[in-house]
Amino acid sequence: MRKETRIFLIASFLFLCSFFQLKAQLYDAGGIGSIALSKELGQFTELTLEQELRFDRGFSSLNRSSTSIGADFTIIRRTLKAGVAYDLHYRRNSSNMYEVRHRISASVVGQYRYERFIFKLRSRAQATIRDESSGDYKYNPKYVWRNRLMVEYNIRRSPFRPYVSGEIFCPLNSDYGFFMDSYRLTIGTEYSLSKRSSLDFQFRFDQDIQQADARNILYGGVSWNYSF
Repeated sequence: MRKETRIFLIASFLFLCSFFQLKAQLYDAGGIGSIALSKELGQFTELTLEQELRFDRGFSSLNRSSTSIGADFTIIRRTLKAGVAYDLHYRRNSSNMYEVRHRISASVVGQYRYERFIFKLRSRAQATIRDESSGDYKYNPKYVWRNRLMVEYNIRRSPFRPYVSGEIFCPLNSDYGFFMDSYRLTIGTEYSLSKRSSLDFQFRFDQDIQQADARNILYGGVSWNYSF
């Protein structure tokens, strides 16, 4: 077994162990399912349409339905991309009412390859417009800055591409100024079905921090991706 393979497996094992350590303090569990369709327009532009359903409360309740359309633009091949997206959300709010929300976002993704490792750093700014008739929101839109580091491992002659990632969420227009109010840990693998289609399996842990009613949830997710 190659040295870098052993390193990735050990790191993934330790990452997975953190989920079991957190399980004793787990507040909720749920599931995520999605379908994504993408189309390349030339060599530097890709469009993506995605539908996602997210369930919580022990998989028994719909937390959110999300329909998104986005475009990614290659600035430097295999090194730097930029993207914009629009998301239409139908989700349950803190008052247990469902409302429609609109989200726009812009992101930059930098990528670096070392041996069979792929490091990806994504920085994203987003604005979410919430329904004032369904909730009392002090700040609307809500602005959030998100930063995610992902490490993928390309297994030679294998349809699997495992990955781990960590992401932090920082609100930009709150009473308390700039701070981190939640984070996300993910471990999963992409499984290639063909040159155009793949499945993605993951476990994702979301944790609130520095909040009066901080909660967490562990998701199990599966998605199907197809490229035209």
